Amino acid sequence: MRWTTPILIRWSDLDAYGHVNNVSLAEYLQEARTRLFREPEWDSTLTLAENDALTIVAHQELEYRSQVAFRAEPLLVDVWVTRAVGASLELGFEIVNQTRTESYLVGTNLITLVPRGSSTPRRLTETEKAAGAHFAGEPVKFRRQRRREH
Repeated sequence: MRWTTPILIRWSDLDAYGHVNNVSLAEYLQEARTRLFREPEWDSTLTLAENDALTIVAHQELEYRSQVAFRAEPLLVDVWVTRAVGASLELGFEIVNQTRTESYLVGTNLITLVPRGSSTPRRLTETEKAAGAHFAGEPVKFRRQRRREH
């Protein structure tokens, strides 16, 4: 299930051409991820809420699909869990307009959980996997697939 949060565009997010800067779009994903982890459906079962672990972005992949011009209405950021195995949780993202007729960015974050005071990721608990399952969705479909080196 995709979880959606609105994000307002700030004047400081704009570049010299009046478009939202790519770095700002990436920051919108961070904001959405932080909000998701505070959701009651997630927060009540995920031990991240108990502050026993830090969430570390181990890998991020973004595909910018269309420029975003300033607008007064918020953009919508969809977030969902595409995979929860071992010590990692992969989140999918999509930034769209209010009518969902324009997709501006799709991306993924690979999150690892690192106990406070440690530098080694820990495995997801069954409870955490179950919390992630509530927000489960399909893998992100990028237009261009990465080339795999053999």
